[in-house]
Amino acid sequence: MNHKKTTLSIAAIVVAVVLTAAAFAIPQQALAYKHHHHHHNNTATAKG
Repeated sequence: MNHKKTTLSIAAIVVAVVLTAAAFAIPQQALAYKHHHHHHNNTATAKG
């Protein structure tokens, strides 16, 4: 049986998903926090 190979595949997928989510979420939160005070590109809908 290829139990070890299956476990490695699942682990690799989980790591890839976590890294993708982190790489997508962290910069967005950092940018949103920084640009919230300086620029107002899309605050027309947020602050009327």
